[in-house]
Amino acid sequence: MIEPFKGIGTIYFDFEESDNETKIICTIEPYTWIYLTNSFLIIIVLLILSWVLINDDSNIFPIPFLLLSLWAVGIGAMYINWRFNLHRLEVHSKAILQELKLIS
Repeated sequence: MIEPFKGIGTIYFDFEESDNETKIICTIEPYTWIYLTNSFLIIIVLLILSWVLINDDSNIFPIPFLLLSLWAVGIGAMYINWRFNLHRLEVHSKAILQELKLIS
């Protein structure tokens, strides 16, 4: 089944046992190379758009405001994508632990 909204990364579970209890240590590592690739493509598009806006002779919008808005949206999209992926991996790790009946 294709899951377009699943998290992309690795989840590690470590179990530490002591006399009275067992602790579950969960480490979530998102795949950084995917975000670097996406970030690189977004930055290339933003650089091209910036170059086009700077070299355009028709001043329809204030250029500095438009450039700052474009870059803020691009960088914001990268950050939101990163946070959503971490959240999806956290939800998936909790689902694994609930399926194994280790947490309720």
